Amino acid sequence: MEQSLPDLKSHADHFWKHLNELAESDPEEYKKFIQSQLQDGMKEIEKEKNEKRSQAPAIQPESGFAVRTALKQTTDTHPSKIYINICHSTQVLRPVTSEGRLAVTDEDMNAAFIPISIYKVKTVKSMSGADCVIYDAVVHTAVFDRAARESRFKSFLIETCLKRVEKRFTCSFSRQLKCLVNKRYKGGSRPGTHHVEEDADPAIFEQRKQAREKAAIPPPVKISANASDSNQDGISNIRLPGEAPPVSKVLIQELSSREHSISEGLAPQYSISMHQDRLTVAVLLPLIESAADVELDISPEHLKLSVTDIYSLSLPLPHPVDPNLSRAKWMKNKKTLCITIPLTRK
Repeated sequence: MEQSLPDLKSHADHFWKHLNELAESDPEEYKKFIQSQLQDGMKEIEKEKNEKRSQAPAIQPESGFAVRTALKQTTDTHPSKIYINICHSTQVLRPVTSEGRLAVTDEDMNAAFIPISIYKVKTVKSMSGADCVIYDAVVHTAVFDRAARESRFKSFLIETCLKRVEKRFTCSFSRQLKCLVNKRYKGGSRPGTHHVEEDADPAIFEQRKQAREKAAIPPPVKISANASDSNQDGISNIRLPGEAPPVSKVLIQELSSREHSISEGLAPQYSISMHQDRLTVAVLLPLIESAADVELDISPEHLKLSVTDIYSLSLPLPHPVDPNLSRAKWMKNKKTLCITIPLTRK
């Protein structure tokens, strides 16, 4: 039987109260609980990515060059060796400029986001007993060709691939690197069949491009003052303990993201709703599938949001806020992140 909105709100209030009490009475247990929830969430995200990956188009990349490094801060007697094969294919998405265009020239490529499709090939044992982990990183052939021509761009591409693998598999690599001589591919004679990841799939790029062209600035998320306590999207607005009910009078402020964007990544569209006791920022992010990669930093007078190599937003807030009580909700159907922050009372 489905629960009513008031029941859901009551359940949520009880849950948050329990967490607050746990944080005060047993900080270590609270920390363990939060960490376990994050780990479970990451597992679900990884499971979803793997399911999508299995349905992605399969390609046969070409060998490029291989790089050897090692894991940082390992406690093993024989630290794990890491090999990254940088491969290429014309079936991987070209670099994308900050305007959302495909980079055709080297000049376009200089400030463009480079799509990389990453895959963990296998783990084997070396003769010394150390683990050897092998990854494939597949880029568009134009990117590889430039790396083959320009040593400086090759170094940049290697560092970019390292960072993407580190982020994808939550690890950290040494920057003492070695490019294998006379070895274009580690782990076999040539790359195996590769399922292209979403961010490197040309078809997905076109779908997102069309969605972005059709998308408008999201409507401000208003907090209702009626008994149902839900907004116009049907999402319950759960108040923090001790918060007063929202008032009906709402000041809505819409700003152009161009005025407050920073140089790295696309500046997303957003809107701000300012209420008597809180501030709501709705940020439209049509190029991502989930909020897992969103980095959010809120200070009393500023909000910063970024998705590596895709979005960047630096936003002065119109009123001082309490960042410690901020909440964020990902609206999957609308590709919008809604951030609610209580105002600081003077």
